[in-house]
Amino acid sequence: MYNNKSWVNTLPYACPNLYHEGFSYNLQIDKLCNTDIITVLNIPAKCGLGTFEPYSEKSEDNES
Repeated sequence: MYNNKSWVNTLPYACPNLYHEGFSYNLQIDKLCNTDIITVLNIPAKCGLGTFEPYSEKSEDNES
């Protein structure tokens, strides 16, 4: 959450086992940005983030 809003990030590329394992990240500044890298837990995979967009129920409907 940022400014009391939830955000959705669409990864530009597939990220192995992300859905099953979860991820961690280290911040260089006080917020997560589209240029940051996440690390998939329990396997040595690193994945770049994509664009952040404000979350809405409408966004969720578009994924199906």
